[in-house]
Amino acid sequence: MTPNEYADFWRHEIGVNVIPANSKKKIPLVKWTEYQTQPITKEIHDEWKSKGLFNQGMAVICGQVFHNKEHLNKWLNGIDCDNKLGLDVMCPSGIDKIASITIVEQHKNKNKCHIYFYTKDPIKSKVANDGKQNTVPQIEIKSGGKFLLYCSGSIHKDNSPIEILGINKVKTVDKEPLEERIDSICKEYSIPYLSGISKTQKPIQEITKKDFVLLEGENRSLAILRYQDSKKINNPEFDESIMFDVGMKYNLLHCNPPYPKSKIRSLTKQSLVFGEKKLEEKENEVKPLETKAKELLEILDKKEALEKLKEYSIVIGDKKGDTILKEILKKEASKIKNNLNEEITPTIKAYNTGMGLIQKTVKSKNDTEQIVIQVKINDKPHWIDIRSPTFNQMVRLGVQKDFKEIYGSNQYETAITNLHAHSLFNGTEIRQIFNRSALVDGVLYYDLQDLDGTIYKISKDEIIEAQNEKDIPIFLKSQSSRTEASVQPKPLFDDDEAFDKLIKLYRIKDEDKIIFKSHLICYFLTDFPIPIAIIHGEQGSAKTTTTKGMKLIHDPEGECALSLPEKVDDLAVNLSRHGTSNFDNTDSFDKELSQFLCRAVTGTQYVKRQLYSNGEEFSLTLKSKIILNGISPTIDQPDLLERSVFYELPTIPKTERMTDGKSLDKLNELKPHVIGFIFKTIQKAMKIYDEVDKELEGESLPRMASFAVWGEAISRSLGHEPLAFIKRYEEKQESSNLGLRDEFPVLDPLMDFVSNNSNKDVSMTELYQRVVDPSKVKDDERIPKDSKRLGKQLKQLSPTIRALGFEVSTRVNNSRTEKKFARGVTLVNFTKINESGVDSY
Repeated sequence: MTPNEYADFWRHEIGVNVIPANSKKKIPLVKWTEYQTQPITKEIHDEWKSKGLFNQGMAVICGQVFHNKEHLNKWLNGIDCDNKLGLDVMCPSGIDKIASITIVEQHKNKNKCHIYFYTKDPIKSKVANDGKQNTVPQIEIKSGGKFLLYCSGSIHKDNSPIEILGINKVKTVDKEPLEERIDSICKEYSIPYLSGISKTQKPIQEITKKDFVLLEGENRSLAILRYQDSKKINNPEFDESIMFDVGMKYNLLHCNPPYPKSKIRSLTKQSLVFGEKKLEEKENEVKPLETKAKELLEILDKKEALEKLKEYSIVIGDKKGDTILKEILKKEASKIKNNLNEEITPTIKAYNTGMGLIQKTVKSKNDTEQIVIQVKINDKPHWIDIRSPTFNQMVRLGVQKDFKEIYGSNQYETAITNLHAHSLFNGTEIRQIFNRSALVDGVLYYDLQDLDGTIYKISKDEIIEAQNEKDIPIFLKSQSSRTEASVQPKPLFDDDEAFDKLIKLYRIKDEDKIIFKSHLICYFLTDFPIPIAIIHGEQGSAKTTTTKGMKLIHDPEGECALSLPEKVDDLAVNLSRHGTSNFDNTDSFDKELSQFLCRAVTGTQYVKRQLYSNGEEFSLTLKSKIILNGISPTIDQPDLLERSVFYELPTIPKTERMTDGKSLDKLNELKPHVIGFIFKTIQKAMKIYDEVDKELEGESLPRMASFAVWGEAISRSLGHEPLAFIKRYEEKQESSNLGLRDEFPVLDPLMDFVSNNSNKDVSMTELYQRVVDPSKVKDDERIPKDSKRLGKQLKQLSPTIRALGFEVSTRVNNSRTEKKFARGVTLVNFTKINESGVDSY
């Protein structure tokens, strides 16, 4: 059976609470006080299984049965026989006999065992005896929900498995006979059990009276031992021969019939051991309490250990106050911890510290290699990447605090790598991870990324703080969150002109304001494609300041303007780590980057190899919000043009220029009011979105149709006329597409041909002859050299042709009856678009 199967066996078959533990060290891996009286939920049990916590071992709580209907509300009692004498007295007919009627466990040492019984009520517990003498049965009775027993499914400290010997069922017995059996054994060896002293035990003065007699069947052994002990305590110089004479004297005077000499010799040996122990305690009174404190701390929490230590101090006649007992427990706990620390490697210490810091773990749906963990920062829950510098520093500080040690970087990196691997391959829950905002089921959540973990919830009905709601999405805390750079101020809702002031600050042209406003607000939304905002203009038009401001409004970070990566791999990783990505001075980029930007905006899964030396891959799921700026960005890819909106900024007169610092100050002054205004606008748009969507259904919408619908709803919420946004958006798209004439000289003659020859098949060869001037082919690389290259340009230009009112399609003629065109010829058809149909995006 696997560890998880053993854990299920103890939970479902036996019915008790079972917790993960380091069985070799006898250390519980979870806090278990609350489970002494309450059942462990299935969710928690399954979570421990999924995290592999039972792999290090497990312990049952000897207490109430919660999880098995047949034995519900019974009590599981564990008898821990810790030496051969204890095993022999508890199994007088042999261990195999007991193992045939109830669960008995053993490891490699066959002189020890665990025995389990059910009873209707808990039996009286009994902690371990003082010392480890083989002359006294070492028996612990564990019951009442206060004790752990490290059980089968675990490995003993001697590296042997703890195994069930026979039957795997627990027998139900009556409480009283079981307690009486244990009590009689304890009395035989002067071990306190039912009441510390037997209820019928007489004072020492009475059992030494001349006329006192013990008959056969009465506990003569106990009386002899008590008499010998009393003499040894007061006469430490008495040796074995004198103590034998003391025992024989009492035996002959008070026992009828008297024991044989052999019995007295055996009792004398026991008495000498006990007497020497008492003398040792008398010389150093605190030592037995320290020993007991250590034993109790290994099985109980500090509060319960204190209560048990109080009881023990009374039993041994050495009653101490709470303050002294607490100090003893504190010292012993420190010793236990130090002993363990000496045996644990630095990497394991860092691993265990990291495990203790993690409250929850999820696997990212967006990135197959990403593990996100919930930790407490300033006593508030925050989600961070397990491999982030933040978590690395938290582990370092934890190790320094717990172990008073400092290690090199390798130990921490190895520990965190193993924590990552443990989470990656142990059934960790998979969830979508968000960077800054999340639109889920018609509700927008926005993370301020402040130290309090404040998250705003915007719905049709309310705008509220929602940091304590259990159903909020997971937001990954930014790498720059250790500074104030990523923190948004709390929104203010008192200035309805703040948004217009922001638009004025960034000098957006009047004809672009209706688009720009909706575009900027849409950056707060998620789960639908949002066009790339391309800010361009002459030098001195504050392009960088404007694009930084756009990012600061939605997704502030330590660095708000980055250079566009040259490689697709780097770009994919960059986009996956930011809510909004702003790339500065992007005057041009190659076709590969252009194609990837198209995919990233509309949504893609990008597969990337981890290392070129192996075949391991991971994937990133992207649907990115992107801002670009440049003097005159050259975009000659029609697909990317359709996924972009251009905003040209006017040059700022020298008298109106301001420093970056002053511009940032004005933005920071406006920001809380702008965010509040945006939240209110989104709420208004939510209320009319369905109505707008239904109204636009069946209309001719541009690519990025979801953006068009949201933009229209936002535009109306800002007070603009219905369809004003749609009209202006289409105009800007058409203007962008027409700008391709410089990059594609074939476009004008092609559209002249199409306007007179729509809905007609034409061969690609004939089309090439009709639209390409042969005299210009040699000197102009932009002109296709043959009909095949024309076909490639038609594919590139299809979005532009569609924007101009025609749909282009190609097919290979396979008809045997077609007389006009030969079989195998590529045919082209331009169909005039009716004013209907919505693009798939």
